[in-house]
Amino acid sequence: MTIPLSALDLVLADSSGTASEALDATSRTVLRLDELGYQRVWFAEHHGTEMSASVVPAVLMAHFATLTSRIRLGAGGVLAPNHSPLAIAEQFATLATLHPDRIDMGIGRGPARSTGRSYERCVGVANRPRTPSTTTTWPRSCGISPVKAACS
Repeated sequence: MTIPLSALDLVLADSSGTASEALDATSRTVLRLDELGYQRVWFAEHHGTEMSASVVPAVLMAHFATLTSRIRLGAGGVLAPNHSPLAIAEQFATLATLHPDRIDMGIGRGPARSTGRSYERCVGVANRPRTPSTTTTWPRSCGISPVKAACS
């Protein structure tokens, strides 16, 4: 009897590492999990931390779906307050069409404020007093989440 195994990869970078190195390590991990017969690998959406390069699970899933042959790929929490519901649905419907029977989606509520804080850190305004407008208006008006790796 075999037990189906899944893994969660947070695409973590150590204190001296870069997002690129973390993504390279995750690539090796996902390929190995596919070879070993794991059923699924999950990616979580994390913002506001320099340790995780897992900020857009759908992009990670698209990338790893092209590199692997059978393992299922899942978003272990797309943070719903950070995205348009239509955008989430369309992204995952497209992934599921491109990679049939390999895409799983989990939705989380998450702290919507973290996106604003990531943006502030990214553009260098982190020392500005936090008001509701600096932590919540930007994500609503832009409709995208910042990526720390693109800002460093």
